[in-house]
Amino acid sequence: MESLTKLKGIKPVPILLITFIGVIALRIAYLPVFHDALFFTWLYYFPFFCLCVLTIIYFLLNIKQFLRTKKIFTLLSVIIGAISIILIILQHKKRENWNNAPSIFTATTNKIGNDGGLVLQFKNNGILKATKMDHWAVTYYWGTYRLKNDTVDLDIPLDFDLGRKAVLGEKSLRFLEDTIVIEVQRFYQ
Repeated sequence: MESLTKLKGIKPVPILLITFIGVIALRIAYLPVFHDALFFTWLYYFPFFCLCVLTIIYFLLNIKQFLRTKKIFTLLSVIIGAISIILIILQHKKRENWNNAPSIFTATTNKIGNDGGLVLQFKNNGILKATKMDHWAVTYYWGTYRLKNDTVDLDIPLDFDLGRKAVLGEKSLRFLEDTIVIEVQRFYQ
């Protein structure tokens, strides 16, 4: 009974709202696929924007009550929002590091995608980044790979099926479960 009285004065709606928006924004940030479309890219950023705005609003509304009562529970919605924002920023930085890591080799084909084809970038840290270019959109995929001799094991959530194993030649990458042969450019370090 005493624990209920300690929580008296806490409004559940702001906590539930910021938790709900935080979960949506975190889910989007941690997706292994990002669609960069001409008019719809903002949909990916909108929940994060709402989360930031709500966290600031709740901070401004609850700081007076916190200073008066000195109870950390009055800032619970702000804490949830701040933790969500920090996790999203950390994921963004992690993905930025993946993108900026040097590539061991890239595989390129124009047989997948409508305009620019498909580019697979095999990074030196075991990260595999795929970029598929279509008319008005670019889709990015992130996953991992393992290279054993001339066999490449892929673990990447593509929205088309190439298979999970490929054989790496001097100038080509051939998927075992598909007929596509992709041109390879190696980067010697």
